[in-house]
Amino acid sequence: EIVRGIAMLCRASTEDRIRLCFELLDHDQDGRLNKREMKEAIEMLMKLKEENTLPDDDVVKTEDTPTEDIGLEETFRDEREEQQRCAVEKILAEFENDFENGGITVDRFVEWSEADELKLIHVLLQIILEVCQIKMGLRPSSVKEEEAVIRGYMVRFHKCGRRRGQIVNLISSDWFNSWRQFTNFEMKEYPLSKVPSQQKIVRNAPTARTKSNVKNKRHVNNTSNDIKTATL
Repeated sequence: EIVRGIAMLCRASTEDRIRLCFELLDHDQDGRLNKREMKEAIEMLMKLKEENTLPDDDVVKTEDTPTEDIGLEETFRDEREEQQRCAVEKILAEFENDFENGGITVDRFVEWSEADELKLIHVLLQIILEVCQIKMGLRPSSVKEEEAVIRGYMVRFHKCGRRRGQIVNLISSDWFNSWRQFTNFEMKEYPLSKVPSQQKIVRNAPTARTKSNVKNKRHVNNTSNDIKTATL
């Protein structure tokens, strides 16, 4: 059942993955989400989105971040919480008729998830995908998926900020630049157009799928030499 669940969450269609999430949110397993279950689900998804997405104007916080900037961030925190509360109430209002008729069905939940402008359920699906691939060693199904997994990991690292004594893994700039070219990984602060050509190193760049197990094994060995551990 665990293997089947992981396969569904990582390899199934988006609709099937949303249906599986519905089952996880349906605590009493009656096939419908009541108002309490839906409210808890929205609040959880809102929190996940806040903690795992990085707006363009976000500042990476470090121990050296000026105190006035941190104070400004705290000033806006109450406003964000009020905005989130209003957003939850607005979403719940969309389902008033459903609640009066016994709750939200799985088909209605799928319909809402696909039309939701905030893409709340998609944040959850992406996090699950990244956890399964990073923590369990699953392989991305495509180069695009590989790029999305690494981008999500980097966003969360920036969102959490850097701390003195934190242990991080470092990779060589040549290896990372070759990987960026391979996956078309764009970064606002360092555009790909400014990355020097790394054609002679591209053979070591990670791939979601390789043509042979032998080639993949050679890549793993080469990649391990480019990773170092450091303490901030």
